[in-house]
Amino acid sequence: MLRSILLSLSLVMMAALGAMAQTGTIKGTVKDAVSGEPIIGASIRLAGTALGNTADLEGNFEIAKVTPGTYELIVSFLSYKTDTVSNVTVVAGEVTTINTSLFEEGTQLNEVVIGGIRDRASDQILLGERRNASIAVENIGAIELSVKGVNDVGSGLVKMTGITKVASRGIYVRGLGDRYNNAYLNSMPLPSPDQNKKVVELDIFPTTIVRNIAVAKTYQADQFGDVSGASIDIFTKDPAQENFLTVGLGVNYNTVTTYKDFITNRDGSSDYLGLSGSKREGPVAVDYNGIHRFNGETDPFKTTFGRQHINAPIDNNFNIDAGRSINLGTSKLGIIFSGSYRNSYRADFGPNLVLNSMQDPDKNFDRDRYAFNTNLTGLLGTSFAWNENNVIRANYLFVNNSNNTYTTSLGDDFDVDSPSTTDRLRLRSRYLQTRMHNIQLGSDNTISNNLKVKWGGSYSTASTDEPDRRELSFTTPQGVKNEGTVSSTGLGGSQRYYQLTDEKEYYAFGEAAYSFGKPNSQDKRNKITLGYQRRNKDRDVSFRSYQLLFPPGSALLNVPMNVDRLEEVLDDEAYGSGDYTYNDIVDGSNRSKANRTIDAGYAYADLNITSRLSIIPGLRVEKTNQSVDYRLQGTGFNDRFTKIESDDFDLLPVVNAKYNITDTKILRLSGSKTLTRPNFVELVPVAYVNENLQSTVGNPLLSNSSIYNVDLKYEIFPTGSELVSFGVFYKNIDKPIEQVRSGPNFISFFNIASAQVYGFEFEFKKRISSFFSSSSKLVNGLVFDGNLSVLHSEVDTDPSKFKDQRTRDLLSAITNTSRQLQGASPYMVNLSMGYDDLFTKSSVQSSIELTYNVFGDRIYNVGTDKRGDEYEKSFGTLDLVIQNTWQSGFGVKLSAKNLLNPDIRLEQESGPNATKDDTITQSYKAGINLGLSLTYRLMGN
Repeated sequence: MLRSILLSLSLVMMAALGAMAQTGTIKGTVKDAVSGEPIIGASIRLAGTALGNTADLEGNFEIAKVTPGTYELIVSFLSYKTDTVSNVTVVAGEVTTINTSLFEEGTQLNEVVIGGIRDRASDQILLGERRNASIAVENIGAIELSVKGVNDVGSGLVKMTGITKVASRGIYVRGLGDRYNNAYLNSMPLPSPDQNKKVVELDIFPTTIVRNIAVAKTYQADQFGDVSGASIDIFTKDPAQENFLTVGLGVNYNTVTTYKDFITNRDGSSDYLGLSGSKREGPVAVDYNGIHRFNGETDPFKTTFGRQHINAPIDNNFNIDAGRSINLGTSKLGIIFSGSYRNSYRADFGPNLVLNSMQDPDKNFDRDRYAFNTNLTGLLGTSFAWNENNVIRANYLFVNNSNNTYTTSLGDDFDVDSPSTTDRLRLRSRYLQTRMHNIQLGSDNTISNNLKVKWGGSYSTASTDEPDRRELSFTTPQGVKNEGTVSSTGLGGSQRYYQLTDEKEYYAFGEAAYSFGKPNSQDKRNKITLGYQRRNKDRDVSFRSYQLLFPPGSALLNVPMNVDRLEEVLDDEAYGSGDYTYNDIVDGSNRSKANRTIDAGYAYADLNITSRLSIIPGLRVEKTNQSVDYRLQGTGFNDRFTKIESDDFDLLPVVNAKYNITDTKILRLSGSKTLTRPNFVELVPVAYVNENLQSTVGNPLLSNSSIYNVDLKYEIFPTGSELVSFGVFYKNIDKPIEQVRSGPNFISFFNIASAQVYGFEFEFKKRISSFFSSSSKLVNGLVFDGNLSVLHSEVDTDPSKFKDQRTRDLLSAITNTSRQLQGASPYMVNLSMGYDDLFTKSSVQSSIELTYNVFGDRIYNVGTDKRGDEYEKSFGTLDLVIQNTWQSGFGVKLSAKNLLNPDIRLEQESGPNATKDDTITQSYKAGINLGLSLTYRLMGN
């Protein structure tokens, strides 16, 4: 089937290229009628067709594939009078040149009044903003995300320079992981519903709500100071400038999972939408406030241990986007709504090992994992501009993400099993629901030509609910996975587990910017900016574990059970007969609380030293109050919490410089001091057993890390749609925090002495025709873009540099004292080749994009106690996306992703005591994904 689909895609491409007909082209410029300056982002469209474009950085535009004939050309831009050019004649094989100028309206709305006046989803506009920005910022817009077939923010980021995703550990930027990055929504901070992560999982944000994603790898004083990798800012779609309504739906076929046997649990009817409902609630809704005694005659839990086999259906998704623009005299109201739903069925099969220092397995399992994932998202945005100087915006974002996973592991656990002719069979059913509400309010006010003020704030709630994780452990004959005898021995043998993480965050800011002096050669004045920010975060984590017991004399002991019919064995009758029961094994350590309040003031100046040189010095002051409350294991529910408190005052200086060698060649330099703080959970010395049966224990002795950053970048903008960029960077981290696995089941955190990261980055976006002239339409339509990052990292784990004995002992246990930073890839490559004129008919706009990305081997787990480091091995990903939009408003997108379908592997290198070579500890294939998406524009252009 796969071969047939790929052959069909190839035939479509060949037929399209062979069907090219002679058409004409319209080119020209759009300028301000008074100043003569180019109007960047002006809209140019042919009346009565779907053809159009936007003006680039020089005001130039081009509309290709125009059927010969006579047209009206409509040129518009907000705050300018629309110009209609009549009798524009297009001749086959020729270029028609139209140069036009626009006059400002009598009542002018400034660009800042309604964000997105310029189409910031457009690559050309984003490149223009990058060129004009005082500090280095990289952007990827909604159009490029669509062309590359990206469905979520996390996947979009890895298309950018120096950014990768490490398995379940989130985004890494220049080799720096979760703790070194920050996430924002419309420049306001986002909370994280995961207690183990500082940055929210960015895969939960679908690209259907995104206007563009901005990534700042250099620091500026208006950013929170706990960053060194990047500040990632997700900008949602702007309120409508015109009325529109668009609907879409799609399907996706995965070669490993779709229409194949799939195991899942027998739970609630609302799982399809990703809503847990009440069925998974535990006794008294798991109130976390006391020990539960179970004396009833029926099982107190609403769910069973049963499972079911289904044929995994095809993935599906749908979305709706609607907007309304209302003119109220000199005021304007814009409203947008975007809603989307998507799901996926995924399965992976392969080994899952934990090795000792001899490279022999402590745990040796074959794992089958089945996951049903959903994402439900809604965005409501409004913007009201009551005059040219004042605008207020409000946004509400709702995201609900779910992951319903069933895992079967068959093999040996040498911690609890004796070598014999039997295997250990472990079954795990896990449902994880992540939910976020985010409300934002902001205002931009122009007080005078020199003074502008911004203010606003946000309120966010984020939660991760893991209700009723069910785990069963059996003893089975070797190789048998459909039946076994029950066992409750060993870590995580048989239990029901609940965990809830709630986070609430308040954010408020105010900023004033004062401009003075004469404009320089880039028409930019001097500016001083002062601001204040307050951020308050509260987090509450609770968990419960109910051990499943089979008492002596139970009729269920030593009796083989069919694991596909467990609901018939572990039922109310068996419970009432006393054949199994539950033991509430959790004590006062089941709950922890944390609070962090940051008050920050900042100031920076954007100064024109010469007509081409700007210096942007800045200073940020952060006062941080933090408290973490916990109870140690063995304490009671009413015992006092142990409190860890800190009160820090940090001065964070920064200086950026920008030198315009020419109007299209720019040199940038940045230097800053930043920091990183321990996550709340990393400070709590209480064991949390995760879904992989590993105990994570925090370290209350952790301290902040200080980071010194230097960046140098050279950018060239040959045209409004092209870019070539070279950059180098260096980071010195004092006392970085690392996660280390000690033994097969124990994970903790500690400060190491120091780390350094330095590297080189290269980025380009070029049309093939810019390298050589050609009369071939195929050659002229080709666009080649990509990026390369090469970095070197090294850490110093010398234990003699620390005073406390626990840290010295942990550092002494590290196997390799000289190694690269955990999660840092030595190289990352993204390449893309696209063709944006697949058809020449004026009634259809089309594109084809082929992308490839690869990263180098990186450390996944740091080895201790003579174990070697565990590496995530390099693999490459190849994607193909073809999309077409017809004048009627109908659109089609075909995608083929992960075409190479490589092995995804973890491998532990040999330690000093090893008697074997490097050994694979995990390996599986994700499968090829073949997708079809349809869209239809019911209203609007």
